[in-house]
Amino acid sequence: MQIIMWVVLLSILFWYFFSGGNEWSAVQDWQKIRTQVANEAVASYQIAKKAGDVKGMCVQAGEAATAFLQAHDEARYQTWKDSEKADCKAAGMAH
Repeated sequence: MQIIMWVVLLSILFWYFFSGGNEWSAVQDWQKIRTQVANEAVASYQIAKKAGDVKGMCVQAGEAATAFLQAHDEARYQTWKDSEKADCKAAGMAH
């Protein structure tokens, strides 16, 4: 029985490390990181907004848009591009 368990365990480990299981895990980790970066950009935007920093809002909206673009989140990217356009116009900054 123990031999069968070892064979199964070694087969799973072999598959994970040599058949792409490890790569899939890395892809998922990168996506989580990209999403976290985008969420941090939104938090920075909220800080600028709370402080009444209109220029900061313009800049942070652009950074949020870029972060969502890198995270492959098209809907949120477009939302933040629209926000960037409106905030930069309100700040009198070229967009």
